[in-house]
Amino acid sequence: MVVPILLSVDSGYVRLAFRIYFTVVIALIGFFANMCLSRLSRRSIANGISRPLPAMSGWLSNMNLVYALFKLRSLPGGLWFGTLMILCSVLSLLSDFAVSGLIQTVNVHGRCSFGTGLIIPYSFSSDGWWLIPPFNGAPYLVVANAQITSAANGGLVGVYWKANRDIHFQADDVDLAGSWGCTEEGDIIYPADMTMSEITGDLFQRGYLYHLDAPGCSTHYGNGTFSHFIRLDSSVGNVTGSIFDVRASIDSSPYGPGAKTMKNFRCTMNGTGISWVLEHIKSGATLALWCLGLQANVYNGAGTGANNNSGAALEQYLNSIIMVAGGKDSLLSTPTTEGGGPTQGCHQQRTSIPAEILIMFAVVTFALLSVATILLVLFILERQMESVGSNISQPMPNDLVGWMVQAVQEYRGQAGTTGDELRNWAFGRWPTGLIGITFIGHRRQRNSGRNVPEEEMQLTRYY
Repeated sequence: MVVPILLSVDSGYVRLAFRIYFTVVIALIGFFANMCLSRLSRRSIANGISRPLPAMSGWLSNMNLVYALFKLRSLPGGLWFGTLMILCSVLSLLSDFAVSGLIQTVNVHGRCSFGTGLIIPYSFSSDGWWLIPPFNGAPYLVVANAQITSAANGGLVGVYWKANRDIHFQADDVDLAGSWGCTEEGDIIYPADMTMSEITGDLFQRGYLYHLDAPGCSTHYGNGTFSHFIRLDSSVGNVTGSIFDVRASIDSSPYGPGAKTMKNFRCTMNGTGISWVLEHIKSGATLALWCLGLQANVYNGAGTGANNNSGAALEQYLNSIIMVAGGKDSLLSTPTTEGGGPTQGCHQQRTSIPAEILIMFAVVTFALLSVATILLVLFILERQMESVGSNISQPMPNDLVGWMVQAVQEYRGQAGTTGDELRNWAFGRWPTGLIGITFIGHRRQRNSGRNVPEEEMQLTRYY
C-alpha cells in the first residue's frame, strides 16, 4: 500500500506545481518523440527500408490522435510511439482532473510548541497552593475550552498536563494525565411537593450521596418552587490526604413547579499521575463552590432540563477542577518535562498527495526518460552513419509542414524547398479537373520586380 505524501506547503501551490510539471513533461515527451520518429524514418530509408506512411504521422495528441486512429485504422507513429501517444493524451486530461480532485488539505495529528499556559507538575509544591481552587478565573475558561477544542479536533478529553488557548490543540496520550469517568446509576422521580432537604435525605438513604448534608445548588423562583437542582458530594468530605470519588444527583426536569427527576452518577478518577492533586484539596468545599458553574454546563438556561450528555459534562467539569487546582490557577507557567515537555498535541493542516498522483508522476517521468534515452541512442547511431557517409541529410516529413514541403518537392521534382516558401503554393482544382497543389508565387514576385526562373514558370502550366 502506497502511503500518501504529506507536505506542509499550501495545497494550492502543490496543485499548481503538479499541473505545470505534467504539462511541461508531456509536452517534452511529444517534442522528443517527434524527433525520434523523424530519425527513425531517416535511418530506415538510409538502410533501404521503406517506412509505412502511418508511422510517419509525427506526434499527435487529443482529438488529432482520435481522428488519425479513426482514419488510419492503425496506430500512428508505429506500435510503441502510437501507444505512447494514447497514454500521454489520456494522462494530459486525467492528470488535470486528478490534481484538482485528489490533492487536498487534510488534518493530521502532530506536536506543536506550547509556549505558556496552565501546567500541572509531577509532584506537589505548597508554594501558591489553593486548598479550594477558584472557579471564576481565566484558568477555568482555558481548561474547559481546551477540552472542547481537543474533542472538536479529534483528540482526547481529560485532565491535561498542560493547557492554553491554542485552537489547534488535539490531546494525545502524552498530554493526558488522567480523566474522570462518571457512571449513571439510575433515575428517581420525586413529587412536586417534596423540598430540597427531603430529596437530599432520600438520595442519601438510597446510597446515591455520601453525606446527608451533601453540598449543592439550585435556582429559586421566590414562591417556594425551585429547579436546576444539583447535589455534588465527595467521598472524603473536606478531609485532605486521600483520593476521593464523587457522587452527583442532577435534576433533569425543566420547570420549578412539578415533579423532579433526579439523575444519579458516581464518578472516579482514572490515572494515578495526578493523585497528589486530589489528596491536597478540600474536595467537599471545592465541589460546593464549583456547583454553580456546573449548572451552566448541564442546562441551557431558564425552562430547560438537563442535557442528555450530563454525564460527559460532569466529567469535563471535574477535569477542570483538577487542572485549575494542579496548575495553581495560573496561565503564566512555562513547561519543563511534564506531558511532552515544550510541546503539546495539535491539529495540523497538511497537503496530501495520494498514490494516484504519485503513480502518474512516475509514469510520465519514466516515459520522458525513455523517450530521451531513445533519442540519445538514435543521435549516436546517426553520427556513426554520418562518419561512414551513409546518412541522409534531407529532412524527413514528420508533421503537417513536413508533408507540405514533401508535396512541393515531389511536384517540383527536386529537393530544397523550405517551410517559408510554402506561402507561394496553393491547393486547388486544376483545369483538367484534378485537385492538387500549384505554384502561385510568380504574381507576387513579378509585382516586387523579382525575376522568376523559367522552371518555376513551367510549374504554373496547370494554374
